[in-house]
Amino acid sequence: MKVYVIQLFATKSEEEALKLFKSLKTKGLPVRIDKVNEWYKIRIGNFKSYREAKKTFLDYNLENKGYITFIDYEPSRTILSSEEKVNNDESYNQTAVQVTDSEQSYEENFTSSGEEKFSEKSSSESKYESLNKTEEAVSFSEPVHQQVAEKRVRVTPMSGERKEEGMDIWGIVPLLILVVLFILIVKLVLRIRRKDKSEVRAMKDDASKKLLKEESKEMKREKEKEKTGQPADAGRKQTVSSEEKGSIVSYGKLVIGESAFINGSISSKDAVVIGDNSTLKGTVKAEKYVKLGKNVKSGKIIAPIVHTIRSEEVPRVPQTETPVAGGIKSSGDLELSDGLLIQGNVEVNGNLKIGKKSKILGNVMARRVIIDEGTFVSGKVSAHQDVELKDAVIVGAAPGKGGVMAGGTVKIGGSVAVFGNVDAKQIVTE
Repeated sequence: MKVYVIQLFATKSEEEALKLFKSLKTKGLPVRIDKVNEWYKIRIGNFKSYREAKKTFLDYNLENKGYITFIDYEPSRTILSSEEKVNNDESYNQTAVQVTDSEQSYEENFTSSGEEKFSEKSSSESKYESLNKTEEAVSFSEPVHQQVAEKRVRVTPMSGERKEEGMDIWGIVPLLILVVLFILIVKLVLRIRRKDKSEVRAMKDDASKKLLKEESKEMKREKEKEKTGQPADAGRKQTVSSEEKGSIVSYGKLVIGESAFINGSISSKDAVVIGDNSTLKGTVKAEKYVKLGKNVKSGKIIAPIVHTIRSEEVPRVPQTETPVAGGIKSSGDLELSDGLLIQGNVEVNGNLKIGKKSKILGNVMARRVIIDEGTFVSGKVSAHQDVELKDAVIVGAAPGKGGVMAGGTVKIGGSVAVFGNVDAKQIVTE
């Protein structure tokens, strides 16, 4: 049977328990002794409700002498009660005789702490109004492990609902479910991130291999040309080195010589290589790639790959460990630090500068864009005005997947690879 009781004292000494019992009984309290395991517990009760127990607790001024607790009451544990006679057990009767000699000294010790003595009912109305306030349970002298062994009851001031302290399995289950869900979500996010990184790395490795393969083939042809004194791809590659007007169409690889000036557009079913210090006023179109030399000026370039790689060195995707999830948006100018990993688009209404060796897994849009050395952008780069790509910049995750679009000039540094078209009023290489 679940009941409320006021527990005043707990001891392993039967003699001490009997002394306190007789002292409290003389003051008119409905006290009893319950034996729980090895402990003799001095209690008042039983009470059917917390309010009833609280009222008695306040009426008898027990605030500093005990606490209210909610227990499973078993009558067989009660060995002595103020409402009943002492048990017929000889040991209890003998002990009760010994108590009388030291009763007075114990009472003095019990009240010598300066606390208020038990008094009869007084000011019960004012105390009764505070029943709904939270009462911190204070143990009279019971050991800590005994207090924890029983559930304590509190009344919250907001709702007045009774709550039990201790382990509640129905309160733990939702918490465990939330923890498990959190762990699963974290694992899923980490797996997606690893997958994205591996896919981007694989795509860039493939693209780099393709570029390197094309460059190595071209270098072999050049070496063969030096040995034989003839072009390695004679009959297929066409070379234009003088000033030309009008459109040029080639069904093989087209090589524009150094310091060439061409007013019209250029189109090739293969690749287009533009020599140093050349100027092309029209559109350059190639089905494989367009390679730009130093100090080249041209118009719009349409090709799966546009690059300024002039040796076997191919730009690498940077490895960065400073993630910024969800992308970035800014209404003004923005300058990003070096080595960032941004998972999403970067949209800026003002000017944008991206630091060295950063990785942007998305598109870049701003009024003016400067991308510093060694940075990788997996998507497209768009600007209302100018775009500057410094050395070893990579734009696009695969051939045709990136690209640059600018309302003004696109300035391209060395060892730059753009996997897509470069659309601008003017394109300039360093």
